[in-house]
Amino acid sequence: MNSTLESRERRLADRVGEVIESDSTVFEAQCYRLHEPPALGSLVLVPDGDVEVVGVVSVAGTSSIQPGRKPLARGENETSVEALYANNPQIEKLLMTLFTAQIVGYRKGGEAGESMMQRLP
Repeated sequence: MNSTLESRERRLADRVGEVIESDSTVFEAQCYRLHEPPALGSLVLVPDGDVEVVGVVSVAGTSSIQPGRKPLARGENETSVEALYANNPQIEKLLMTLFTAQIVGYRKGGEAGESMMQRLP
């Protein structure tokens, strides 16, 4: 296996979510795992053909999957967060974690040696 394929496989394994909305300055992504967004201020890369868009995470949060519906507190009598989720397995299907990243540049080729451009692709 060559280094390009290894690098691509490593990036695929490091995926935290997928872009669900974007414009020319920001993108919003839904995380694959509840409550596990990238850290605020961290760099995230989004592949787009032979270009990787570079963003800085600026907002992260967990909310209901239904826009007008508020989640309800269910843990008053639970002894731990783990017990809360074990006794209410539907919670993970009713919530989603999103993060927003400000687009700060891009790089072509997707390899670490490539230089990043601080502008829109």
